Amino acid sequence: MDVSYLRKLYKAKKIYHSLGEPSQLYLAGWSMFIVSLLFALFSGGVNTNLASVVIVLLVFSVVFIVLGFSVDAYRFFLRLWDSITGRWTLGVLMAGVVKFSYLISKHELNNLTGLPSSYLTDSVTLFTVLTIPLVTLAMFAIVLLLFLVLYIPVFMTGTLYEMLDINKIENCVVYKYIFRKKSNARPGVLLPGRFAGAYASLLIIGFLVVSYSQAFSSVDEYKREAIAYVDYYKKGYCKNVEKNERYLPMKGNYMSVVSKTRSGWKFTVRQCRSKSE
Repeated sequence: MDVSYLRKLYKAKKIYHSLGEPSQLYLAGWSMFIVSLLFALFSGGVNTNLASVVIVLLVFSVVFIVLGFSVDAYRFFLRLWDSITGRWTLGVLMAGVVKFSYLISKHELNNLTGLPSSYLTDSVTLFTVLTIPLVTLAMFAIVLLLFLVLYIPVFMTGTLYEMLDINKIENCVVYKYIFRKKSNARPGVLLPGRFAGAYASLLIIGFLVVSYSQAFSSVDEYKREAIAYVDYYKKGYCKNVEKNERYLPMKGNYMSVVSKTRSGWKFTVRQCRSKSE
């Protein structure tokens, strides 16, 4: 048996497990950040090509810190899911996301067609599914903002303990009861790593929310076309519907008619004249 192969496999396994530790990811991110600062400070004016190296190191620094925070957050959600209260809380949050997505979809459909959403049941379902990612990202942004506000005392307290050089800071009351376990990693890496990771994640999620909102609002014509084909019918019992039009029955012998014009999809309401008349 090739022993060298087993050694390489063992090293790869160790690297894999180390990358799964938030403290290791934070440490890698902060190391790259410090190296990029050193490049920026001591290479000024000597070689302009080093600017690209600094940018690459900063990008990788943010990536590793955000990855560390993602692993931290994932472990937190696993601990939350293990408790009945945590599952109930997550269930309420998920139900709130679906409900807010549903409300946004109802008003969006009314703005696009001028009709009550009760007539557009299938389109409401479709738009709710498309809106859930936006509302989920917005919810994560709110949670991260609250985390940053509430985490400031923990961050400042841990930093103060570091400055006082107390041995085994991970056993102090703040660290033990906030993170609920002992760790060999120093809070000097974890505390600023969590703070920086939450801040960077908030900026990334904010960018995604703005981009998704702009993209969703810039395709109104495609959304009208989707409504026309999802909830409107081509054939029916009303004879005053043209070949290039689609209709939707309404109460009181009325119908909503949609047609594609040069300026886009147009929604109108008219009375239905039955073919038997």
